[in-house]
Amino acid sequence: MLKRDLYYERIPTKSLRDDVRYLGNILGRVIKEQEGQKFYDLVEKIRLLSKANIANKNHKEPFKKILDEVKKLSPNSLFKLTL
Repeated sequence: MLKRDLYYERIPTKSLRDDVRYLGNILGRVIKEQEGQKFYDLVEKIRLLSKANIANKNHKEPFKKILDEVKKLSPNSLFKLTL
């Protein structure tokens, strides 16, 4: 077994993942409450495109889908999205 494997076995990753998921759910509820379902859907779409971009490392134009979506946004929506 590699030394690195021993290190990672001691990290409570399940607990960390649970905490991140919990905080993400809270953030989602706050976004829906303050900005509405439509803006929440936009945030989720950009988030999922970002995750897909990270997973697909061999893609020739890695940020094209994200850029296409961002170009459609009004300046106000783009500003809110970046906060």
